[in-house]
Amino acid sequence: MIKNTILTTAVYKALREKILSGEIKFGEKINKAQLMDDMGISQTPLNEALSRLAGERILEQRDRHGYYLPIHTPAQLAEIFAVRAALEGMAFRLAVESKSPLLPEILGAFRKFGLPVAENRIPEYLEEDKHFHALIVDASANPVLKQLFERFAYLHFAYEKGLIRHPDETLLEHQTMIAAAKDGNGKLAGELLTEHHYKTRAHLLSQLS
Repeated sequence: MIKNTILTTAVYKALREKILSGEIKFGEKINKAQLMDDMGISQTPLNEALSRLAGERILEQRDRHGYYLPIHTPAQLAEIFAVRAALEGMAFRLAVESKSPLLPEILGAFRKFGLPVAENRIPEYLEEDKHFHALIVDASANPVLKQLFERFAYLHFAYEKGLIRHPDETLLEHQTMIAAAKDGNGKLAGELLTEHHYKTRAHLLSQLS
């Protein structure tokens, strides 16, 4: 039993990494036969790992059709951004007030960008955005908060469609919250980050009407 549990955990971690690294694409069906062949495992630990990922809502199990990495609707993404607004706002406040060792890197984000952001630099801006928000979660040094982000893969799913709003709209928001953090005002930095995500949520909900 112990051996089986260890193997299932290893398969779960490997499969989760394939998802979070982008190796498995959104909307893609999980190819169980291919995974068993690639990983040299039997069906039992794979099924248990898939069931665990479905329980975490990272995968979606469809009756008689197997497991899929779901594509989220604007309404579902709006729910994700509502959670990010609350959690990342607190993470930023904690990072600033604790003077996190990661704070200098956070404060240096987006320096290479100015308005307007050229269209050919949007992919670069996207990567900067991902790194910036992941850093803030890490800088919170709050294990419960970090575990929530890891378990439900909020950051991964939030970038499912790339950037929701254009950099010309979000760059100034990033710069303003960074300025608050630089001044040591963790409360304001957190509030500005919360509002930043809340605007993205509102944008997603506007697509429903």
